[in-house]
Amino acid sequence: MKYLITALFFVSVLLLNHQVQACEIEFTILGDEKQESFKVGDEIIVQVDIVFTHRVCPEGIENTKFKYEGVKVLGATKWKETANGKFERKLKLQVLEGEEKELILEAIRKCDKEGGYAKLSIKRASVA
Repeated sequence: MKYLITALFFVSVLLLNHQVQACEIEFTILGDEKQESFKVGDEIIVQVDIVFTHRVCPEGIENTKFKYEGVKVLGATKWKETANGKFERKLKLQVLEGEEKELILEAIRKCDKEGGYAKLSIKRASVA
């Protein structure tokens, strides 16, 4: 009985610590060639896909925030609803000069249904 109570305690702690995201966010690098790293000046097209897993979200898709490290945004398409509760947007990024080994793009959604978060890390090409 003692072992059963201990096991239930650990399972409940694990379940409480596991944060469930209400939005599924996915990044896809577009292009013909699948580069493993990018150098200063390179342009990268990234498709952002977001699915509202709770169907109706009190925060509109426009309230999605982006953070960037080592890249700047040259342009972006408007959000397009490709299916009910599924949205798509493309970002055109350019690699900036810097010492970071990774270029980072983050998408953040905050709402009363846990929101959503995703991070894309891209390798910077080493300068010879």
